[in-house]
Amino acid sequence: MRCLARQFPQVLLAMALAWSGVARAGTPPLGAAFVDAPLSDGSVAVYGALGFPGVEAGYRQGVSMLEFGATLGFDYARTSLTLDVPVHVAVYQRGPLKLAAGGSVGGYIDFGAQYYEATNWPGGGLRLSGDANLSYRVGEALTVLGIFQVPAEICLSERGDHRLDFLVGGGAELALGDGYTFGARAEIGPEFVFPVGGSGADAKPGLEVLVALGKRIF
Repeated sequence: MRCLARQFPQVLLAMALAWSGVARAGTPPLGAAFVDAPLSDGSVAVYGALGFPGVEAGYRQGVSMLEFGATLGFDYARTSLTLDVPVHVAVYQRGPLKLAAGGSVGGYIDFGAQYYEATNWPGGGLRLSGDANLSYRVGEALTVLGIFQVPAEICLSERGDHRLDFLVGGGAELALGDGYTFGARAEIGPEFVFPVGGSGADAKPGLEVLVALGKRIF
């Protein structure tokens, strides 16, 4: 986890250096994995991502000033399978700047592995999230991203944990040509864990680091 966090600035630097060559080649800016929300009307994108604490695959669809999609993920740190339906709406757009707000609703099944978190138990429940995304096009092929996200898990099992995170971070996405993009994103903040049937909460650092390959289909 610490190794991924230390390497993230190097990934962004490599993307910026690569962008200078791609931009000169005339490749149009394309957001597929993380940036450019909401996608333009009729746009469709798919992506796959890996990092810490898991892996995910996603689908994005733009409709007018709205974007919806689906995300399937696996948290290998807690052996948790997740499915989310995100929705975003345009709040502000001017020139290369685009601000979107939205959230997601979904569910999870936790298989209860305890090698990373000793208090993790098998269970399942709901996933809810609210977020704001700020995208800024630096050039013809590079877009940088700022993120604020508040994800929550509501455990519906007799044993398990409710979770609430406050995450802030950023990233970037680089157009590779032919509709393909490479992106990197990192978020950090406090995570609060509330045991089911217990009193009080435990606080610990929350971290998510992802690198992704995306494809803008339309």
